[in-house]
Amino acid sequence: MSNQCFISHASEDKEIFVRPLAHALKKLGINVWYDEFSLKPGDSLRRSIDKGLVDCDFGIVILSRPFFAKEWPQRELDALLTAEIAGLKTIIPIWHGVDQKYIASVSALLADKVALKSDSGVDATARRLAALLPDTSGVDSNYIAEKLELFLSHETYVLEFLNSSIRQRFLAIQAFNTEMQKQADAYFDSLTTEQIEKQQFEIDKKLQPHRQKLAVLFGLPTEVEVISDEPIPEERMPAWFGAFEQWVSGTLGSDETRVLVFDIETYFEVDYLYLLLGLPNFEVSESQRELLDDAIALVGSWLEVDGSDMVLEVCNRLRKLDIATSNMPTSA
Repeated sequence: MSNQCFISHASEDKEIFVRPLAHALKKLGINVWYDEFSLKPGDSLRRSIDKGLVDCDFGIVILSRPFFAKEWPQRELDALLTAEIAGLKTIIPIWHGVDQKYIASVSALLADKVALKSDSGVDATARRLAALLPDTSGVDSNYIAEKLELFLSHETYVLEFLNSSIRQRFLAIQAFNTEMQKQADAYFDSLTTEQIEKQQFEIDKKLQPHRQKLAVLFGLPTEVEVISDEPIPEERMPAWFGAFEQWVSGTLGSDETRVLVFDIETYFEVDYLYLLLGLPNFEVSESQRELLDDAIALVGSWLEVDGSDMVLEVCNRLRKLDIATSNMPTSA
C-alpha cells in the first residue's frame, strides 16, 4: 500500500480546489485521507481525524486565509508540525490564494518551507505532489510483468480468460452503478433541488454506507475508486465488449487503445488499470504506472504491428524495478 496523505483544509476551499485535488490524487494512485472519502455517518469526526493524522505519512496542508481564520484546521496543522519535528511526518504546504508576504505575517515557520501554489491548476498540482512522494508499491512488478505476458499468448483459452475477466469487472461496476443509482434516486426524490445543491456533502455521507455495502456485494476491492453512479446505457454495451475483445487480441490499434483508456476514465469513471488488468490503482506505484501506460498501448496493437518484442521489453523494465528496490540500502 502506498503512503497515506492527510489533506488538511478549510471547508471554504473544498468546492473549488480541495475536492478536485483529492480526486486527482486518487486517480494518480495516491492513498488519500480526505473527509469525503474517509468519513461515514455515525463516525466520530474527532476520532476519525485523529486516526487519519496518526496513520498518515504526509500532511498536505492547503494554506489560505480561511484556513488561518479557523481553529480546527490549525489544530490539525499543529499536530502535523509536532509529528514532523519528531521525524514522523512530512508536511507539504500548498498556498491557495495567498503569497509569501501573507504566510510570513501569520507563521514564520511555514513561510520558511518550500510550498506548491494552487494557481498552477489542480492537475498540475496533483502531478507535482505525486512527484514529491516516495515511489512505493504493494504490487510485485514481476507479477505485473507475467500478467502482461499472458496477452501475447496465441492460446484461445488464455485470451478468452483475459477477455472474460475484463467483462466480469465491467459488469460488476455496471451492477454497482445501477443499484447505487436506485439508492440515490430514492433519496433525492425526498429532497428539493435547493436542498440537493446545499447539502451535497451531507448527502454523499449518508449514501456512503450504501456504496460500501454494494462494493462488497459486487466484489469491488476497497482500493478501487468508482466515481460515477450512472451505468453505461445498455445499447452501448456491445461497443464496449467489442473494444475489450479487440484490445485483448492485440488488434485494436494504439490510437484506438488510447481512446479506450480515455473513455474508461471519462465515461465509466473507473481506474483503467483495474478494469483492463485487475490492478487496483492504490497498489500501483508511479514508475509502474508509467511503464503500464506504454504496455497498454502496445498490448492493444501488438499483433498488428508484431510488437511482441516491445511488450516483452516493458516487462523486463518492470522486473528491473523490483531488482532496484531490493538493492536499496536499508536503515539499521
